[in-house]
Amino acid sequence: MRKKIVGSEWLPRCSVSKVFGLVMNLILGFFLVLHYLSLLPYAYGAEGTVPSSTQENSSHVPDLASLNIRLSTRPIHPPTGQVKRTVLLQGVRAVRPLFGEPTRAAVLEDDSRRRVVVLSTESNSPDGPVHAYVLYDFDVERYLPQLVACSRERQCAHDRTPGAGGLGCVAICLVELLRQ
Repeated sequence: MRKKIVGSEWLPRCSVSKVFGLVMNLILGFFLVLHYLSLLPYAYGAEGTVPSSTQENSSHVPDLASLNIRLSTRPIHPPTGQVKRTVLLQGVRAVRPLFGEPTRAAVLEDDSRRRVVVLSTESNSPDGPVHAYVLYDFDVERYLPQLVACSRERQCAHDRTPGAGGLGCVAICLVELLRQ
C-alpha cells in the first residue's frame, strides 16, 4: 500500500536547499538592481546630485587652465540661482552652419565638470546676439574687447563650418582668453 506524503516530505533534502538558494539569489539580485538604479543618475551627471569625493576635496574655484567646450543644438539657460551674472556679448554674433543643426549653446567647464560659463543664443534666432551666463565670480567684461577682436580675427560671424564655426568659434576664443 502506498504511503501518503504530506508537506515537505515529498521533496528530497537537496531540492529544499536548492529552492532556498534560488530564493536568496532572487532577493539579493533584487536589491542589487535597486542599488544600481539609485546610482544611475550620478553616473550620467544629473544636476543636483551629491558631489563625488574628488569634488569635495578639490577647491570650489574651477581651473580655468583646463577648460573644455561642450556644444548643444538647443539654447541652454542655467537656473537663475546658479547664475552670478548675465552678460550680453556686444559685437559677437553666432552664425548658422551651411548644413545641419545650428549650434545654439556652448558650455565651458573644467575637467571636474564644473561649469564656468554658458554661451547661448536666443531660442528662436541662432544668428542673434550671444549671452554669457557666468556661473562663478570672475570678471568676463574685462575680456570682452579681446573676445570681440578674437572673433573678428577668426571671422566667427562668417565661419559656417558645423561645430567649429559660429558659436563654437566664439567659445574657442573665450577659452583661449581665460587660459592666459
